[in-house]
Amino acid sequence: FKRARTLRSAWMLATIGMSGFWNYYMHSGDKPAIVAAYPRIKDYLSVWKLDANGLVVHRAGDWDWEDWGDGIDAPLLDNAWYYMALDGAAHMADVLGNTTDAAAYRSTMATLKPAFVKQFWNGTRLASSGHSGAPDDRGHGLAVVAGLLGTAEWPAVKAVLASNTAAGPYMEKYILESYFRMGDPQGGLTRMRSRYGAMIRSTTNTLWELWDQNGGTQNHAWTGGPLTLMSQ
Repeated sequence: FKRARTLRSAWMLATIGMSGFWNYYMHSGDKPAIVAAYPRIKDYLSVWKLDANGLVVHRAGDWDWEDWGDGIDAPLLDNAWYYMALDGAAHMADVLGNTTDAAAYRSTMATLKPAFVKQFWNGTRLASSGHSGAPDDRGHGLAVVAGLLGTAEWPAVKAVLASNTAAGPYMEKYILESYFRMGDPQGGLTRMRSRYGAMIRSTTNTLWELWDQNGGTQNHAWTGGPLTLMSQ
């Protein structure tokens, strides 16, 4: 946890969030693991701060990494990951009977959600003030998965996702998950086949780190996101 404060902060938030420790607990019932991890989770979340607008203050580190690829809109991802981490921590606090912490996490979520929409959503797309170019498909997918964007925004989100494919294999999982959450499994499966088709058709029996077989490693666990989505 200490090292995570300066290295890949987004990964640590993802680990705490609904796709991480809480997801593990839901499939294992391993309460002792939650008991052991929770004090450190609480300590780690305390190092994150909100600005005057109620949004996450970016924490750069030794390796300020959100995903491979171009067009990354980091503030969208920072806030979505943090929101999901708060949600996961609140559920863990519930399990431990810590009603004070659970209420505090949910209070912060209640402040962050409208601030996120006000600051980043223009009615047709998400974008931070410093982001130029095409909208970031990663940020749109993750915002839906986190619950920061609701049914009113979903048609516009799907329009963005239909014309943008900047995400690397790691973040693509959350874009595909957003299709299922938006009630469009066919759209998710169609994009899944398109994005991962080259790997499926290749002669290798592993999944690559990057879309290009010649880049990165040819055996990367993070590219297995579609497998978890299909099983779910």
